[in-house]
Parts: sequence; C-alpha cells; structure tokens
Amino acid sequence: MARKEGYGWKYIYDVALNNSSFIIPNFSLLREVEVGGNVTQNTVWEGDRHYIVTSDIVVPTGVTLAIEPGAVIRFDGYYKLRVEGRLISIGEEKSMIVFTSNMENPKQGDWNRIEFNQAEGDSKLSWARVEWANRGVDCEVSSPLLEHGVIRHAVTGLVANSGSDPRIEGNWVSDCEIG
Repeated sequence: MARKEGYGWKYIYDVALNNSSFIIPNFSLLREVEVGGNVTQNTVWEGDRHYIVTSDIVVPTGVTLAIEPGAVIRFDGYYKLRVEGRLISIGEEKSMIVFTSNMENPKQGDWNRIEFNQAEGDSKLSWARVEWANRGVDCEVSSPLLEHGVIRHAVTGLVANSGSDPRIEGNWVSDCEIG
C-alpha cells in the first residue's frame, strides 16, 4: 500500500521482485483533509483528495456543499453527512465520487449515512459510490436527484421516508441486507 504522511492511499501493490527489470507503474497519492462539524459557508471539496470524516457533518439550510469528480470521502467512525441545505455531488462515469469507510478492513455499518433531511430541492448525487454504511442514502422529507450511482455493502441501501420523493435514475444497489 502506498502512503505518505498527510496523503491517502491510491493503489495497492503486492509485488515480489525476482529480477531488477520489474518496474512499478506510476501512481499518485491523494492529499488528505480532515472534515467534520457544520459547513458554515458554500464549500467545494476538490477532486483527487481524500476527505477523512472525523465527526458528523451538517450542511445547514442556505449552504451548499459541492463535491468534485474523483473526491473520496472516508468516514473514520459512525458518522453521517446530514444535508439540510444543498449537496451538489456530481462525479463522472470514469471519476466517481466515493463515500466509504476509513477502516482497513471495512464492513457493513462502519459509518452511518448520507441523510437528506428537509434538504433544499435541487440537491444532486450523481456518479457516486456509497459503500460500507449502515444506511447508504436516507431521504427525510427530501427529494434529491440520485442518478448513475452505486450503493453497496450497506446494511440498508436506500430509504425514502414519508414526505420524500427522491428522483432515482440508473442506480445500482447490491450486497445490502435491505435494498
């Protein structure tokens, strides 16, 4: 595993050298940034970064959290991302945004969820992979657009409670106890 202080992992190699002509391909490490608490102003999480979640994150009404393609959000405990304002998380087919566990050997329920709670109507989660959560995505009186995503290895994949009407298009849910 390639690591450097202040940087996350990007590639894992299991290499045995039998001669000196073997070359490890080029790879890059992603810069790590610790995040947690209230997002107090419109914020952009950059692509090609690892965001280590160290406490619950709340995006309050009137505030937008935008996440760029290639960003990796790793939850370092049973925390959630609660969206009351706007989440604009738009990845790309070849550069998905990843929400995952920060544990070395992840398991279902390592972190809590992405929760849209009375969120503003134009929130969007597109080309994102959500894995190893208790509940992948939870909509509480919210109607975000969820498209082209993957929810996997969660206890519960997707929940839409009363008063919620999420627009769900082209997603894949797998390896969850409850879809």
